[in-house]
Amino acid sequence: GAAAAFDPASIPQMEAAANASAVGGVDAYDLDSNLALLRLYAMYPDKLNIPVAANVLVKALMALPGPDFKLCQGMLPARVMRQEPFATLAQLSGCLETADFAGFWAKAGGVAELTSGVTGFEDAVRRYGAHCIGATFRDTDTAAVAAVLNLTEGEVKGF
Repeated sequence: GAAAAFDPASIPQMEAAANASAVGGVDAYDLDSNLALLRLYAMYPDKLNIPVAANVLVKALMALPGPDFKLCQGMLPARVMRQEPFATLAQLSGCLETADFAGFWAKAGGVAELTSGVTGFEDAVRRYGAHCIGATFRDTDTAAVAAVLNLTEGEVKGF
């Protein structure tokens, strides 16, 4: 209930749900639960579990073009968001939100350990890239699409 949203004793259960969401693919995602967990981390800084919080933010990135990442980012104190891995995740978000896909893929390749524990991350980013292409261009060539999606031209045809 409402009391659990402010009870630090509920953190382990919420972390277990966030971890299950990370490996459960795109459909295994509960933004409200993740926001509640991040709110508890903000209220009880000594309870912050960095890998779990990072996975929550990675899952939120997967929800683009939705506002999920910004909502989650807003739950964590600025001092936390300036630390790694959160600063890098914010940079990745910035690349995606400005459609700097080349910058995103270059940076993401260097921090694969951040996203490798979250099932479907690259496919979700590619879906977002395809969404951006579809919203921007009526017609484009395969090479341009391949660059945005970080795929070969042959892989684009099967995407």
